[in-house]
Amino acid sequence: MKVKYYIQLILIVLVFQNCIHAEPAVDFQSVFEDHGSIMMLIEPETGDIIYVNQAAVDFYRYGRDALLSMSVYELNALSEEQISAEIENAKKNEKNFFRFIHKINGGEVKYVEVYSYPIQYEGKEILFSIIHDIHDEVIREQHYDKKINFIMGVMIIGFVIQAGVVVLLFLFIRSRKKTLEALEISEKRYQELNRESEYKSYHDELTGLYNRRFFEIEVERLNRERNLPLTIIMGDLNALKLMNDAFGHRYGDEMIIAAADLLKSICRSDDILSRWGGDEFIFLLPKTDVESALLIKERIYSQCKEVFVHGIPVSFSLGICSKSIPQEDIVQIIQNAESKMYDEKLMKSMTVKNEIIDHITTLVLTKLPYQESHAQGVKDLAVRLGQSVGLENSEITQLSKLAMLHDIGLVGVDSGIIDKDEELNYDEWEAVKKHCEIGYRITSIHPDLAAIATEILYHHENFDGSGYPKGISGDEIPLHSRILRICDSYEVMVGGRRYQAAITTDQALKELKDLSGIHYDPDLVDAFLALKWHSK
Repeated sequence: MKVKYYIQLILIVLVFQNCIHAEPAVDFQSVFEDHGSIMMLIEPETGDIIYVNQAAVDFYRYGRDALLSMSVYELNALSEEQISAEIENAKKNEKNFFRFIHKINGGEVKYVEVYSYPIQYEGKEILFSIIHDIHDEVIREQHYDKKINFIMGVMIIGFVIQAGVVVLLFLFIRSRKKTLEALEISEKRYQELNRESEYKSYHDELTGLYNRRFFEIEVERLNRERNLPLTIIMGDLNALKLMNDAFGHRYGDEMIIAAADLLKSICRSDDILSRWGGDEFIFLLPKTDVESALLIKERIYSQCKEVFVHGIPVSFSLGICSKSIPQEDIVQIIQNAESKMYDEKLMKSMTVKNEIIDHITTLVLTKLPYQESHAQGVKDLAVRLGQSVGLENSEITQLSKLAMLHDIGLVGVDSGIIDKDEELNYDEWEAVKKHCEIGYRITSIHPDLAAIATEILYHHENFDGSGYPKGISGDEIPLHSRILRICDSYEVMVGGRRYQAAITTDQALKELKDLSGIHYDPDLVDAFLALKWHSK
């Protein structure tokens, strides 16, 4: 509050009170009416204006009667709640100085300072207010503030510009540093990608061995007189197709990787070992004669006896050829080694296939301990039934072989499914049903077993076409497969399974009779029932 206004307020209030309490009383209106300050008396409870002097009439531009019919709520630009709060402050003498915007008749508004003080008048408390017009002063202050703000703004802008230059310089340096770092990282990544690309261009992805492209480059580099004798060993991985057919290509890949690791363990530091093709590998041996190459060949064969993939041994057919004089064509040397490899593969093919079939059969018996007795039981029944329907001895022999190997495809079924103690779910049963096709693929590559391959494929077909894997029916199903279907089912019924209890001979024979013409050939069922049986 300005000191002069505060002193003026105190003096006026004292004069006002003296007028009221004087003996005799003095009319205060005659004292204040012509005073230059704007004055009014306000009823604090309602805000009604109960007295104004001429200065107030002139300032607000209302007639006296109009002002006396108004309240301060109509003059003040604040909300009613805010005005009531300020009146209460003045009434309690907690706050006497206020700055308001007052409304002037005609729509104009002006800044005012109001000094209000509670006094006693005619037996009640009222507010005595003096109003000062400060509008021009406030406007000047605002203009001054704008100028100051403008000057400060210019100064700040200047500072910001200077600071901005510094910041931009800092950001530029940091950005350049990051750019250089990024370029350095990019360069490193570029070099890594180059190395990776170069590695992939010269290496086989599956085995990590050098690929054929690299081998051909090295052949050209090493095909010099100083490296003679320059010897080639070409190797073919035996039974890869059988591995893929029996277990799937994932297991075939495992066989290729195992074979590559075996060859790497034998490869000398100056030798070049590459994967030549799908199941073929090739050695390039500088300064190595045929006798030394034969020793390497024997080491490979010896190591093969110790490496198995899912019970199947790794096996190679190998061919060797050596360039001993400069005039010999290295391309022809490679072709000669390849030719010798195929000669050996053809010569030992039957032996290798027999060994692999034996290994697979052993695997099946290992996975299914009951399989040997089951197969033998099926064989005995099939021979009896075959003889009863007049099959020749050669057919009986084939039927016996079929009975012993009909479930060879189970080697490709997960052991967890085979060993399950409860009934199989849909997906598990679908996996088991694939054993017919797996067995077909295994036996079809062996000349001595090719004749029973189709019979293995169809040994779970039903006479009415409801079986698997092809859903063929009646005479479309090979005779031996129809015989095996009956004998296999009977043996399972009386022998039982993990999830299926065994039943008696009479119950099994009744089951066959009930399903005659549905699952089983009715003529063969009649012949089977006619055999001599001993009840179990």
